[in-house]
Amino acid sequence: MLENIDKLIIIDALKGGGAPATVYRIDYQELEAEIDFNNLSLHQLSLLEVLSLIKKLGKLPPKVLIIGVEPKEISPGLNLTSRLKEKLPYILGVILKECHLKKDLSLRYVNNQS
Repeated sequence: MLENIDKLIIIDALKGGGAPATVYRIDYQELEAEIDFNNLSLHQLSLLEVLSLIKKLGKLPPKVLIIGVEPKEISPGLNLTSRLKEKLPYILGVILKECHLKKDLSLRYVNNQS
């Protein structure tokens, strides 16, 4: 499934200690050395551990980016906070930039979703 792609972009909630709706751009290759395989449990793998295992299988794309957004809280539900809704054009712009698309496309896309 990951064969023949140059870049994998993962978008997820990420608790980095910032204010809610803070956007993080993380290059997986820079974090790879921090993974402790001595404490690895196959029942509770983190995203970084999964990516490392995929790399060991020789299936990881050359470039992996994680776009994370600081959650206000993590609870069941599908609703976004007003702050996160405000940040959607910016977040989509970050993603589109990584996909080498123009940022102004993100503003049209979000504005047309009303």
